[in-house]
Amino acid sequence: MASVKSHSKVVSIGRTPLVHPLDPLSPAEVSVAVATVRAAGATPELRDAMRFIEVSLNEPPKDVVALADAYFFPPYQHSVYIPPPPNPLLPPSKAFPPPPSSTHPASTSSSLSPSSLVASPSASSPSPKASVLRLPPREARLVTWNKLTNQTAVWVVELAEVHASLRGGHHRGRVKSSHVMEDVQPPMDAVEYAECEAAVKAHPPFQEAMRRRGVDDMELVMVDAWCVGYFSEADHPSRRLAKPIVFCRCPSDCSLDNGYARPVEGIYVTVDMQACGRNLHYSRHAGADRGGVDRSDLKPIKIEQPDGPSFRVAGYAVEWQKWSFRVGFTPKEGLVLHSLAYDDGSSGRRGIAHRLSFCEMVVPYGDPNDPHYRKNAFDAGEDGLGKNAHSLKKGCDCLGLIRYFDAHMSNFIGGVETIENVVCMHEEDHGMLWKHVDWRSGHAEVRRSRRLVLSFVCTVANYE
Repeated sequence: MASVKSHSKVVSIGRTPLVHPLDPLSPAEVSVAVATVRAAGATPELRDAMRFIEVSLNEPPKDVVALADAYFFPPYQHSVYIPPPPNPLLPPSKAFPPPPSSTHPASTSSSLSPSSLVASPSASSPSPKASVLRLPPREARLVTWNKLTNQTAVWVVELAEVHASLRGGHHRGRVKSSHVMEDVQPPMDAVEYAECEAAVKAHPPFQEAMRRRGVDDMELVMVDAWCVGYFSEADHPSRRLAKPIVFCRCPSDCSLDNGYARPVEGIYVTVDMQACGRNLHYSRHAGADRGGVDRSDLKPIKIEQPDGPSFRVAGYAVEWQKWSFRVGFTPKEGLVLHSLAYDDGSSGRRGIAHRLSFCEMVVPYGDPNDPHYRKNAFDAGEDGLGKNAHSLKKGCDCLGLIRYFDAHMSNFIGGVETIENVVCMHEEDHGMLWKHVDWRSGHAEVRRSRRLVLSFVCTVANYE
């Protein structure tokens, strides 16, 4: 028996645990997806010029999710079992034995009915409970931009044998589809933000314009890249352009001061990001103390749960009171909740929402004056809420008994990065839920309100 420990609950599993179709991509899956797409480049130059904007799970259709949920949330499961993929940490002899090939359908289409997923019982397993459910292979969806050709492409990579290399093989996945998006520019990356700032600050005409404003030290200058929008043919999306907004710190300011309080106007810069220098580097130094003292009129509040939290976690699956759901995370949207359901007693597990996420955060500044009239940020689509998220810490970010979730994604050049503790989950008291007093007997009934909170925080330039 394998044992998975999650906070106050130990979940016993009779065999190697299966990866749920909605589990976020693992670091190994991200790496294999990137390597598969990079290998598809026609020449070494094209492969080296690939930039990876987003690598995320290509989510399966609802019927596949429903069948998997039935397995993962007993007792509302179908009378089938699902063989897990081989465990890369075990030798092949210890892995779960594959079912006979004669008992499985050949179809692995993107939309599968339950009848096509459930095989007929074999002679060695006559019971209906021994029928085998085969889920389609997991897939990754990648958005790339090629710095050499200025082309944006969307890829789907099948990850059926993602762990083969860990067992001594050389399988790198399979490109299932690819599509070049004409006249489209994907979101900018933090690397490009740094390149844009360095290129602008090194531009002699810009330096001269700042000197006319009394600023000689370029270290005081802040340059934030903004997407150009589409106000004329000069902004055509066939070019990867940025129109930066400029700010400046005072010489006496410490590095933690709000430089956004001092915009520099009247300077207009357009940067072609495709032609921008690719070897620019920058370093971030520790900031000085901001000065002043913290308030001392608030006493500490301690959250105590001596018996542990009321939620139960197994991998990315969460159960709390009568609620159940799965935690996901994408570079664009950040936190995603899948398969939200409620245990409705005799009616069984009732689905509430298939998928919950931020679709976009639009920030129209609304100032008709130049250059602010074009400031209309799409924080998810242009920057990525998940890509700009950061690790949370116990204290002010989260209080009480906390369960953290990590996120794995690709960086701009295809390396795998992990944001540890990017999502925190905890319970909190939310005051009185209800109270009633029987005026005849004086008997009182009262209940406290409790909330389950899942949090992630992202910083996009000057705001969270």
